[in-house]
Amino acid sequence: MINDIYPDFLQMIDDGFSDMDDAIVNALPESNEHYADMIAREQELMRRFPKIENWLEEEGSLTLTAEEHAGLVEYIELAAEKEDVERLSIYYAGHKDCYAYLKKIGAIP
Repeated sequence: MINDIYPDFLQMIDDGFSDMDDAIVNALPESNEHYADMIAREQELMRRFPKIENWLEEEGSLTLTAEEHAGLVEYIELAAEKEDVERLSIYYAGHKDCYAYLKKIGAIP
């Protein structure tokens, strides 16, 4: 039914997904205080433990002190939690858009 009304609908979504994804994630620090705090904590960890950046960007072995290891573990946990928040935000945005499309085509009142 939707392809009858908007024949290029799926292509439009595919073409715009990257921009939509970026817009959602870029808005998170302003709309989600917990997310902004996680970013600040990540930056603090990278400032305190420069080897985190080495681990992210370089190849080869890396020797860490116990404190650096704890910082790296916290950084990895923060990155996973941030990704969860991002994915949930994208999921909610998809539901919001779906509702708007269904309303627009008259599938729901």
